[in-house]
Amino acid sequence: MIHSRGASGAAIAQEPLTPISAPDAPLVRTDLTIPVMTFETETDVVFLGFVNARQPDTDKIRTWDVPATSHADHYTFNAAVRALNDWVRKCTPPVASPRLETNDDNSDYIYDKLGNALGGMRHAYVDAPSAIMRGEPNSGAGFCRLLGTTALFSADQMASLYVDEAGYIDAATKATNVALESGFLLQEDADAIITWAPEQWRSQTGGG
Repeated sequence: MIHSRGASGAAIAQEPLTPISAPDAPLVRTDLTIPVMTFETETDVVFLGFVNARQPDTDKIRTWDVPATSHADHYTFNAAVRALNDWVRKCTPPVASPRLETNDDNSDYIYDKLGNALGGMRHAYVDAPSAIMRGEPNSGAGFCRLLGTTALFSADQMASLYVDEAGYIDAATKATNVALESGFLLQEDADAIITWAPEQWRSQTGGG
């Protein structure tokens, strides 16, 4: 499992040996006999430059792109770990992931009308959103920059999208079930997302 890599890699050798830097945007070898999964969040693909190291899936290589996620990811990674385990133990390859959609020079994503990135492994937080969630650099030093950004929708925007609590719960449930059926979520995490949906609505709208 390669989690959240960028374009570059660690140096091949460094002091006190003769320094040898890694090549730019190295690829995973295609002659491997073991499964390799690369898990990429929104932060990783553009900001950290993984877009320059993309390569096609093979019978031993899979790459998963996940929209609206930062370098510290959430539920979809649980599905990735389970999928890699099944691949190793049962020789069952993980589902293929659509790629996050980027502009012509790969400097940014292509966004939907609400402001979330298009493409990748879809889930309720982008297909029944309650916020704009991006992997773009945050403020602060060090790893704080890798935590992405979240801009919650106002109560009025939630009402314009879903009308009421029942409408939001219905949309979140449908989007979550699609992700579950697509192999992007585990059942237990899908259940947690659906269970939390009423609280998500109430916390942003102040009521039912």
